[in-house]
Amino acid sequence: MLANWLSNIKWALLLAIFAGPAFAYWSYTEVQKFNRISAEGVEATAVIDGGESHSGRRSGTTYKVHAIWDANGTERAENITISSAYAHKIIQDDYLTIESAQIKYLPNEPTAEAVVVEDIPNQIENSTLMIYLGAGAGVVGLIGSAIFFLGGRKKKAEPPKPATSTSNLGF
Repeated sequence: MLANWLSNIKWALLLAIFAGPAFAYWSYTEVQKFNRISAEGVEATAVIDGGESHSGRRSGTTYKVHAIWDANGTERAENITISSAYAHKIIQDDYLTIESAQIKYLPNEPTAEAVVVEDIPNQIENSTLMIYLGAGAGVVGLIGSAIFFLGGRKKKAEPPKPATSTSNLGF
């Protein structure tokens, strides 16, 4: 039982060597996206006409609001992902407490997500934390794997020595 449990930890640590930095890089690109939208995005007032939450089996809850706004004379509608902190601020008893919000979007990139202006600092803070956690997981995986894989190596068994006879039988 213990050996099986230790074997699972060993392989999880090995996986963390690669998954941790990959997760940190993905979070870094998220921070860059939020910074770019914050700096280059066009601000608009969006009507919030609904929202949804999705709870994953192992992950936390993801919140989205459905926003509609005028983008250069064209009506644009999108589900905008929001942070848990902002969701708890605008949702009470399963009802949205806001009817509109200031958003930023990139008009030249229709596939780029819009963000709620008030939520940008929360989104950046969450993604920055995930950078540190991903990098930390990679370091723990590297050190832990080295301990498990190199520390668990067995020394070569010495070959048996030939038996010597000490009898006085005269042979």
